[in-house]
Amino acid sequence: MWLFILLILFGAYLQTIIKLSVLNRVFRWGSVLLFTLPVLFMYSQAAQINLKDFNFLMSDLNTLSTICVLVIIQEALVLVFGAMLLRRYLLEKQLHFWYYTVLLPSCLFPVICFAGIVYLFNTYSGMSFQGVAFWFIFGMFIVTGGLAELLSWLMKDKEQLIQWTALSSLVQIFIAMFLPVVFGGKAPGGDLVKLNVSMVAGVAFILLTTAIFTVLAHLGMWQKLVIIKKRLTGFN
Repeated sequence: MWLFILLILFGAYLQTIIKLSVLNRVFRWGSVLLFTLPVLFMYSQAAQINLKDFNFLMSDLNTLSTICVLVIIQEALVLVFGAMLLRRYLLEKQLHFWYYTVLLPSCLFPVICFAGIVYLFNTYSGMSFQGVAFWFIFGMFIVTGGLAELLSWLMKDKEQLIQWTALSSLVQIFIAMFLPVVFGGKAPGGDLVKLNVSMVAGVAFILLTTAIFTVLAHLGMWQKLVIIKKRLTGFN
């Protein structure tokens, strides 16, 4: 179970980097600071969680279901408001700063930071809790912002970055919808009929379908973006 919770969290972290790469440098680093700094002041709460409780949370179906609910809600909003952002971008209209709220880091990003602190508190010795929390959060700040900077430098085309943001949201929603079904017969939206397949077969199906869907969606969405841009700008 913990492996698939880590899969969701890792996906949320990658999507956070993609989102941040679309922003300009000031908003990029400001967003990382906004989502990491509050976690630094929660080290006292993190210190109260022992390794046994941490392992239980990371192996609990309720944890997976809760995370999946958060993913589905946030990514659905990203798709809706991201479409509005893309439309204004293609029309070359002014983009006010509130349009970029859709590109803020994932709501799971602070959860990732908090979980990292809890794990280090229980496995690393030789430094105070404050010191461990500070250096871990500082490292997350530098690494996350640095990766976003690198991606922004490698991919100059903002349209393609926005496209990958939308694709990553779709993949996240797809995985979040089916993982709870595979492991518990329940989806975030309510009770479903329990699947009569093995766990391995179910997970393999999710990963294979996600890969196929990602490739097809990438090809189809890119073509649609070109067509939409031509129509909106009046090109033949």
